[in-house]
Amino acid sequence: MKKITLLFIFAVMAVTTQAQEIINREIDEEHTSIISTKGTDGGAYTADHFVIEEDVTLGNLDIMGAGTRDIDTDGLFSFEDEVISFNVYIFEDDNGVPAGDPQSGGELFKLEDISDAHYTLLVEDVTDLETAHGDFLGIDLTAANGGTEITLEAGSYWISVFPTVSTITDGHGRWNWLESDASTEHEAMLIDPNNSAGGLPNWTEISSLINKPWNAQAWVLRDETALAVAGNFDLEEIISVHPNPTSDFVQLNLPSDIEISSVQLFDLLGQKIAVEINNQKIDLSSYTDGVYMLNIKTNQGELTKKIIKK
Repeated sequence: MKKITLLFIFAVMAVTTQAQEIINREIDEEHTSIISTKGTDGGAYTADHFVIEEDVTLGNLDIMGAGTRDIDTDGLFSFEDEVISFNVYIFEDDNGVPAGDPQSGGELFKLEDISDAHYTLLVEDVTDLETAHGDFLGIDLTAANGGTEITLEAGSYWISVFPTVSTITDGHGRWNWLESDASTEHEAMLIDPNNSAGGLPNWTEISSLINKPWNAQAWVLRDETALAVAGNFDLEEIISVHPNPTSDFVQLNLPSDIEISSVQLFDLLGQKIAVEINNQKIDLSSYTDGVYMLNIKTNQGELTKKIIKK
């Protein structure tokens, strides 16, 4: 059994981090999704397989999902109104299936009941389900673990992410994890041990449930590796903006020890445009399509990012 190494950070010297993408699985073109929710009646959970080639310290986790369809309005239920918290489970691989599940245990690592202080949920205002790109969930794994870094050894794993909601699993609070076209060694799986959304006592390949091919889930995992003494690093490498291009919002992703003091937005003519940041999210939905420059001032310096609004 591989172990999770907990690294306690002592204030011997100021260090910073450089985030690199370890896993990047983009949303599929059809924007299909599958349930992954813990409700009042139990839960139905999706798990995605991944391989780590070398030991990594987990940093930020981005998950793409969506609420469930409201047949009366042909829109989506506002599941975020029902969210209590989010959960992240990591299992070792056991001959092509997770070595446990969120209900019966067996996990290698878990973060339960992550509060909104440590994640940012950006919910898309959907008017056309065919073009919707889904919601965005950004989790600071170190912060969610009480500031303690988590190092995952090289190996084969499964990840399951799901909200805890105040409704039944298949009710208005249902959350669905978007599919990715990424090719993986093992297909994504679903388990529903309490018959909360159809009944699946064991991990089951999603393709066998929907009678069509299914590869993986849409998510991004970044590492958080100690780089250097404070001041000797490149902010451009450790602060990212997602999604970009965007149709409505952008989310700033950065290490927990980098603090944003202010942001300024400029058009290509150099004119300053009023903008506000809330929980590291910037709403651009009311702005004209085009290219903008976002100046970000932090406690470790400043940088400028190009933002495309379309």
